[in-house]
Amino acid sequence: MDRILRPGGRVYIRDSLAIMDELQEIAKAIGWHTLLRDTAEGPHASYRILVCDKHLLRA
Repeated sequence: MDRILRPGGRVYIRDSLAIMDELQEIAKAIGWHTLLRDTAEGPHASYRILVCDKHLLRA
């Protein structure tokens, strides 16, 4: 997905909490900025939304 997403692009991923922890680690490892948000169901729901931003790499 990193090769498809352009710099300045954003990805929204909705999944369970166990998967989100792993995805957040992977996203940070490839240099994306991540934000974990609650769904409309509230903070006690079993699902979360992971928002990832890919920034322009500077040399």
